[in-house]
Amino acid sequence: MSSALSQEVERKIVAYWEWFGVNAGKLRSIGPDAAMEQLATRLFQIIPGVGIGLRGNPGDDEWMIEVSPNGQREMISTVEQIASLAPSAPGWRVVPFRQPAPIAEQHIHLGPYKLDFDRVLYEITDRRGEMLALRVFVPLPKELGHEALLMAAFIAVDSALGEYTSMMRVDEIEYALPELAPESARPLRYLRGEVRRDLN
Repeated sequence: MSSALSQEVERKIVAYWEWFGVNAGKLRSIGPDAAMEQLATRLFQIIPGVGIGLRGNPGDDEWMIEVSPNGQREMISTVEQIASLAPSAPGWRVVPFRQPAPIAEQHIHLGPYKLDFDRVLYEITDRRGEMLALRVFVPLPKELGHEALLMAAFIAVDSALGEYTSMMRVDEIEYALPELAPESARPLRYLRGEVRRDLN
């Protein structure tokens, strides 16, 4: 199978994971936020388009590193190969793509505002083959601006579906304010089940 990485970049990724293997214990000791910053900064220096997510709390037996293409379909093979090169390390698991998570446990902060994903609503506005168009109703002030609200909608959908499914099944996302939601709009926690049923 052909490589998604050039030989030079692959050598740098191997060195990146060697550094991780040597420092895996130290990264656990500094906490998830500081560990993610170090992992993401070093990877960004090699491939700027690839992101790192880290899921775990200080007391957890295992932390999960998510190698993300940041929604870029053309980077799918790249992140799969990057994740495949990761070594085994006690207390860690490395996967390609941001993984789906229980919506009730997920939130983000945008400036002074906290968005609980369980308060987000959605509706399917169009179906084009297996691809869906979504309108996502984001309960945040419109003063945050278009880009921030659209980013919140994308992150919420990725959390509900997992990044890979989101990229492969969702063709379009638009945001709207919650007061515009029709009675048919559903809580985001139902989206994953609806997408699965839509494939059957």
